[in-house]
Amino acid sequence: MKLRPGVEEAMHPTVRAIIGRQEPGAWPLGSRVRKLTSNESDTHPPGAMATIRGSCGPFTSDAGGPPSMVYVVEWDDLPGVPVLVAAVTAKGPRLGLVAEGVRAS
Repeated sequence: MKLRPGVEEAMHPTVRAIIGRQEPGAWPLGSRVRKLTSNESDTHPPGAMATIRGSCGPFTSDAGGPPSMVYVVEWDDLPGVPVLVAAVTAKGPRLGLVAEGVRAS
């Protein structure tokens, strides 16, 4: 992933650690994902597309929900800016991402 100028210096260490990481059971690096839901404060609306650049997890919920995977994605409209997002990989998407089944080169 080629970062925009200035992004490396401002990047949170957690995001930096996840870029390029491929967890077992996670969607593969380079997979295309589409946002399904959003909150008022979200930058991207439903339908926005991104590419997976790293994964971490799975994490279990204290409430007993399905395990979540955390991903670093690169949104199509923000190339070179890694963003941390979460998605549930068991029992379907929850926090808004679904894999499109298309891999980036």
